[in-house]
Formats: sequence, structure tokens, C-alpha cells
Amino acid sequence: MLRKNLGLCAFVIGSLFAASAVTACGGDDEGDGGGSAAGGTAGTGGSSGSSGTGGSAAAPPTEGETCDADPSKCTLPPTQPSAPAAAGTSETVLAVSNLYLGTTDRSGSATTTAWKDYGFNLDNLISKKTDSNHCKPQQGANPSTVKTDGNGGIDNSFGANLMPLISSLASSAQDDVNQSITDGSFTVMVRLKNLSDPSADQTAVDASLYGGADMGAAPKWDGTDAWPVFPELLNGGNIDDPKVKFPNSFVAGGTWVSNGGGSLDLTISIQGFSLTLTIVQAVFAMDVTGTGATASATNGTIAGVLETENLINELKKVAGAFDESLCEGSTFESIAQQIRAASDIMSDGTNGDDTKTCNAISIGLGFDAKAVVLGTVAAPSTGPADPCAAAGG
Repeated sequence: MLRKNLGLCAFVIGSLFAASAVTACGGDDEGDGGGSAAGGTAGTGGSSGSSGTGGSAAAPPTEGETCDADPSKCTLPPTQPSAPAAAGTSETVLAVSNLYLGTTDRSGSATTTAWKDYGFNLDNLISKKTDSNHCKPQQGANPSTVKTDGNGGIDNSFGANLMPLISSLASSAQDDVNQSITDGSFTVMVRLKNLSDPSADQTAVDASLYGGADMGAAPKWDGTDAWPVFPELLNGGNIDDPKVKFPNSFVAGGTWVSNGGGSLDLTISIQGFSLTLTIVQAVFAMDVTGTGATASATNGTIAGVLETENLINELKKVAGAFDESLCEGSTFESIAQQIRAASDIMSDGTNGDDTKTCNAISIGLGFDAKAVVLGTVAAPSTGPADPCAAAGG
């Protein structure tokens, strides 16, 4: 789990309350003008209204390209090689040392298109705004923003449509998260129990996922940091029985791949209240060098989907923590509609059927990692009760 005081109350009670002012998720147009639903019918201003400006007629629907004919066009994780099983005799633990939310490229340069390079092509499509073989956008969504993929068909509506909302009032969100990692407050760790030299292809790498609790000090990043482990990701609090396992992960061309859709809870704390992002159909990958204390990783990727209604329910808890009246009613519903409008994929990671309404939001994050060792199991975390449960919301 990721736990960090991002100070993103503005995300919930600022950006999302300004629903009518948000153009990234509004409108029903197919154009590039970024207009809201109040724009004109013939241009890029939206689907209703009488005086859209600067727009051009929407292009006719087309059948979107798939990865089947030429997979090299798609940003996909490496495929499993024909290689011997991993035979390492000591374990390697890699902890996230830097996290990229999609507001900067991997060099740290801010750009509004950084999201296009984070994630994977999850649905086998290279989707454009006019493509017809795509799940149906939810009411109020702008097909131009939810259908258009990143580079190589990367699916990352979270980065394209939700991070701008966060960044608009919390521009330092990514920096704050990384400062927390630097301070030793949290991390995510991948344990590779039998990894051999990662320069050689190998299969059956016994891998698992851990959440790093507060160390109480800044990590030295010299391979000796003993990072405490959150018990929430362990079965019965047993450090040797993690809930998220990748027993058939592999290394291909120096890249470790989790191989198999898992589920990961990334939890951030907003003004003391936790918001959990449950990523399903999760895929991890990273370029690894070295083993044990000398290991490190770059070009890390976490990709998957967020079930839309699950995310909305989590946001309702956060909103209710500030004001119980937000547990129900029209004000929170306007927030929920903005989240629904970012839905671009199905919850099982598939796409392509325009008779089905998109019910999930794709997400792609980047990371770098450095060697640590697993520390002791931390005490269970505590948090406030769900305010909306008390309010009947």
C-alpha cells in the first residue's frame, strides 16, 4: 500500500466540485477543440448549444486498429521467453525509489503529454477518438479524451483525464509523493526470491508484492535498508505469505514482468483519511540490473484498471470525511459523474464492443527502484470509520 499525506483535499472539494468548469471530461463532441457541453453542434464545442466556435465537423466513425496484425506497433510488456527457470540462491528486494504519476517524463520534465508513455496497451487496441470498436463512453464523457490512447495504444485515462484535475489545485502532488519516499514514509517492494543474473532470460521467478511502512528515517539506498512491511498485504500477518504473488513471473531481455493480472491496493492518505486505488488486471514490469544488495531497476511500469464505481465509493468516503452532506445528494453526484466520464475500458481489461458502456478507468504509473531488505512487520494501520456508513450514504 502507498500511504502519503498528499494534501489533495482540493482534488475532492475543489477540482471536482467545479464540474461545470472542467472541459477534459465534459461534452459529447468528437473534435479537438476541448469545448464543454455548452458548445455548438457542428464544431468541437460540444453536442448541445447553438453557437460553437472554431470547431470543425466531426470525422465519421472508423474501425480502430488492433495489435493483432503488427504487435510491434503496440506498447506491450515483453512476452515470456523460452528459457530455463530462475535458479538464484538468494533473494532480491527492490523498493520503489521514485514514482511517476504522469505529470512529468522520466527525466522529471513537466509535460501535459507525459501520460502517453506510462502504462501498457491493455485492450489490444490503438484507439482514436472516432473509432467505433470501443466501449461506449459514459454520459457526459468526451470521446476525444476517453477514446484516444497514448503511444502504442497505451491505456491511461487516469493520467490523461484525472491527473489534470489533481494537478490543477495540487501541482506538487508527484513531488510530495516522492519526498515521502525519500523520507522513508512509504514505498512498494517487489521480492524476487530466486532471481538469477537478470541479464539472462529466465522463467518461474518467484515474485511477490509488499507495502513499505514508515521506516522512521530516510533510506540510505545502499542495499541495507530494512524497510518495515504493512500487514495488510500479508495473509495472517505472515511476511512469508504475501497476498499478492507472481509465481510465474519472468525476465526477458533484462526486463522483469509480473506475468498474470493481479490486484493491487495503492492507498494514499488525504488529510488523514485514506483513499484506496484498487488496480485490477495489474501488470508490473521493470528493467533490472544486478541482484541482492547491488540490484536496481529503471523504466518501471504499473498498469491496470480502476473499477469506476469502486473508485467513486472510495472518493465518497473522502468527501464525507470533510462534510457528511457529501455522502449523498446532487453535489457528490456531480463529482461522481466527472469520474464516470473518464471511464475508457471494461473492468476485465477488455474493449471493442460499442454496445457495452465503459465501466473502468485505465491507469499507468512509472517508477524506479533500488535494493532494500524486508524489515519487520509493522503494526496494523488505523483510520477513521467510514463517515458515509454512519450517515447512511
